[in-house]
Amino acid sequence: MDRAMGLLEGQMMRTPGREIISTRQEKLAALAQMEPKLELTTLAHHIDEVWLREAYRRTRKDGAAGVDGVTAAQYEADLETNLASLLERFKSGRYRAPAVRRVHIPKPGAGKKTRPIGIPTLEDKVLQRAVLMVLEPVCCISDYFTGSFQNYLACKKVAFLTLITAVVQSWQVE
Repeated sequence: MDRAMGLLEGQMMRTPGREIISTRQEKLAALAQMEPKLELTTLAHHIDEVWLREAYRRTRKDGAAGVDGVTAAQYEADLETNLASLLERFKSGRYRAPAVRRVHIPKPGAGKKTRPIGIPTLEDKVLQRAVLMVLEPVCCISDYFTGSFQNYLACKKVAFLTLITAVVQSWQVE
């Protein structure tokens, strides 16, 4: 069956990268379930170019640009080179999260009051997503084996809080 016909019939086509990542996440979840007392001291070695490409695919591209002003379209123009550079800096320990652009947005129903939000760079969002994709299967074992939506939400929260704790210390606000 060709791709167009499959899409017309409501069948989603999966890319090989997505299948590889899904399989690798299932293996991480299985390892965490088999050895619950095993202390996983590093998970960074699971992040490679395929992993970063999938993280980029999952990252929202319509958000505002960070302090570097780079949009998703600009980053995607040289995607493979950008991801290779990001991976090399991450693996070598040279990656430092850039400053977060602070923007004040109006509070709903509060008149002229505003609240500050931080906007990270696209590249930082991609790396955060990649790290989250590694943490989810380890922190969210029940999500991979029970399929409960409530468990899924609780696990996403745990993984997200773990990620935030790990990266927020290196952020600087401009």
